[in-house]
Amino acid sequence: MTTRQPILLLAALLAMSGCASHNIAKMNPVLIPSGLDAREVKAAMVQAIMQKDIAPVQGAAPNAWAGMVDSLLSARVWGYQSQFNSRTARAVASWYVESIDPASVTYGYKRGQYYMSVRYEIDIAARRIIPKVLLSENLRQTGDSIHPNAVTWITDLSTRIRETLGQFSALKPELTPAAPAGNPQQFPANQAQPTK
Repeated sequence: MTTRQPILLLAALLAMSGCASHNIAKMNPVLIPSGLDAREVKAAMVQAIMQKDIAPVQGAAPNAWAGMVDSLLSARVWGYQSQFNSRTARAVASWYVESIDPASVTYGYKRGQYYMSVRYEIDIAARRIIPKVLLSENLRQTGDSIHPNAVTWITDLSTRIRETLGQFSALKPELTPAAPAGNPQQFPANQAQPTK
């Protein structure tokens, strides 16, 4: 074997490893914190791609939480294009909401010549959200595999969604009106009630 053959073999191996694809059928789910319902989860998912952080409402009105959720789910924010960059992006990339359905939020991602549509399916009973790539352009998607950069971009978005769900979970008690006090004549189940 000449010196040139190992170099060519090494070059061929490096070229093939650069063309590797990643499995998109087994992407990690995003766990949903307890206390959030499906509408609140979808609102948090919309908030995740917006540049503004969730602003705590001082002296919140009784319907402040519901108003914030309704506002995020309104069609006027769907076209908002985030400048949220993945850690590997060299150019500005955009995540945006393509649609909101009863049990999912579908995002579009655009970066130069690359595009993909990713649906995050909400399983509220199992308390998880599962990302699924619906289609892509110029990302070598075939069956259950896609270019590794696409998986990185989806993982970055999933992390942002996870963070925003945590913020929503922490903020909800502050913006939700307190339940009315119980009847003062009621006694805890383990305490005997007085007899007449």
